[in-house]
Amino acid sequence: ADYAALCFQSLGKYVKTWCSINEPWTQCILGYCFGSHAPGRSVAPGVEPYLAGHHMLLAHGRAAEIYRKVRPEGGKIAMVLNTEWAEPQEPNNLEDQAAVERARAFNLDWFAAPLYEGDYPQLMRQRVGQRLPRFTETERKLVRGSNDFFALNCYSARYICEDNFWRNLQNTPAKLRILPFVSEVLVQKLKVALSADAAADPAEVPAAATGGPATPSPQTLPTTSWTKDAGYETSIPLDAELTATGWPVAHYGLGRLLLYIQGRYQPKGGILITEAE
Repeated sequence: ADYAALCFQSLGKYVKTWCSINEPWTQCILGYCFGSHAPGRSVAPGVEPYLAGHHMLLAHGRAAEIYRKVRPEGGKIAMVLNTEWAEPQEPNNLEDQAAVERARAFNLDWFAAPLYEGDYPQLMRQRVGQRLPRFTETERKLVRGSNDFFALNCYSARYICEDNFWRNLQNTPAKLRILPFVSEVLVQKLKVALSADAAADPAEVPAAATGGPATPSPQTLPTTSWTKDAGYETSIPLDAELTATGWPVAHYGLGRLLLYIQGRYQPKGGILITEAE
């Protein structure tokens, strides 16, 4: 809050559009689940990503609250959310349709729902349980409505399917295509899976989930992770053109994503595409 206030005080007369936090999903999952980004943690991949995301939402809400007391005419602020458009790999497959719903809930809606509706998606609450933090009524009011516009980063679209052995085997050729681009993340995902399977006490929820220490002891790590909670797998068409970063070129994805956001959240201030490829 002090840093945000200093920024607004020093630069407010020059800057009219503010982004408080960029891509909280990326920071939570790559930083606290896979450990491939800073701070490089994967010790509690079923707890720390949700804690990190919760406090990012609260931090944004507090920054927005401060800004609205000092903002000049035309000033606006938002948290920047990132996602890819999700399409069921087999459109008539009910399991793939359900996997798409989970992909949306555990990606974009994880942050958009609190910002616009005041709480996490019900599907997340059902699958994560007590490990997903809860907002107090004061926090809910702080976060809900704290975006003056919907800031969106979107680079691609993906096929989504049920995460099981046979579908993973079916999608192996597609995964091999993008292996050179995602090898570091895949290694970290394997480490997360192995550490989760080796956890000692799946029944006990760490104190971190209820506001205690950020790092639970090894004896209380849950045998789960964000990956298992979300329970979906991604794929790309074998003939898809890939960008230099390994993302499939899918021109239709952004348009469909914008329609989804507008239909569900109807954001005041509109949607601003802050990054795209």
